[in-house]
Amino acid sequence: MDELLKKQNTKDEVYFDSLMTYEEKGSELYDLIWKQLDSLLEGVNTVYISPSGSLNSINISAIPYNETSTLSDKHNIHILGSTVEIVDYKESFISKESIKDMYVYGGIDYDRVNTTIPVKNEAENLGFEVVANDASRGGNYTSWNYLLGTLKEGDGIKKICMSGGVPVEFVNGKIATETSVKELSGTKTPFILHLATHGYFFPDLIRELSKKTMMEETDKKTIFNQSENPLLRSGLIFAGANKAWTNPNYVSYSTDDGILTAYEISNLDLSSCELVVLSACETGLGDIKGSEGVFGLQRAFKMAGAKNIMMSLWKVPDKETNELMQLFYTNCFSGLSVSESLKKAQQTMAQKYPPYYWAAFKLLE
Repeated sequence: MDELLKKQNTKDEVYFDSLMTYEEKGSELYDLIWKQLDSLLEGVNTVYISPSGSLNSINISAIPYNETSTLSDKHNIHILGSTVEIVDYKESFISKESIKDMYVYGGIDYDRVNTTIPVKNEAENLGFEVVANDASRGGNYTSWNYLLGTLKEGDGIKKICMSGGVPVEFVNGKIATETSVKELSGTKTPFILHLATHGYFFPDLIRELSKKTMMEETDKKTIFNQSENPLLRSGLIFAGANKAWTNPNYVSYSTDDGILTAYEISNLDLSSCELVVLSACETGLGDIKGSEGVFGLQRAFKMAGAKNIMMSLWKVPDKETNELMQLFYTNCFSGLSVSESLKKAQQTMAQKYPPYYWAAFKLLE
């Protein structure tokens, strides 16, 4: 599988940044992963999967089953962190009875001025590897552009949820800060957290850095890009982040620099969060440690206690992601489970778009 999914462009930092995976290599994925299981699954409607290794990099539901359908058309597929969860598994639903609050982030101002940010003038400018940017929610990793689709997404979701009787707080612009997310830690009532923003992920770089080099290279770009801790190499972007991210001489002594790392998330208490939707780029990626799973944002939110996590496997387009999310929440408030709502939304999108535009998202229950 690693050979099948290897990067096509050596400058690209992620596996899935093109249309090729599920269109051009779909049949190969099916033959490799699913074909030998087919005869054992005749008459089986529901399949539970606890992925290991490279299987974490695949949206199994989106693998083509034949020329006109995917595996999600044949089975109800549920992705779990461990097979032990099957024993007590219950599908999650969104309703005014089960959810007391909803916090939606979008339309974030990444250039919010913060005059208290200190600067370290002698730091060296090492810069970032530039990766492809196609109006995506991953940007180009050099700065973070405003995402109009996330503002529309937030407005639309707010209306859908309010019509469903769930109180909604739409956090946008300059007030969509890293701190405001952290303040949700310890919330006691059941809530949903929807984060429509930029996300980043840096894979592990195999480098021999001397202790002296590590001590000298302390600017934020080096920390995020080269850290040995995978929970620092993935994160989400909030208000004012460009001040820190684009300044090669910047060193933060603040707890709010607009860059919410997976490490910071892992230290929160989000045990009342029934669903977190990471409507951003590459939020399902991380260092894959064999049977130990993926060390990145999904691990961080699980450590924080979130029950269900919707995440992406590649750089998702802004406009079509908004469309997918509107369909998803409309389905949720029509009485479908969270899992079925995503499945139906992606089936609807598949009638209009290639897999690139909808297959990135998967649900970890």
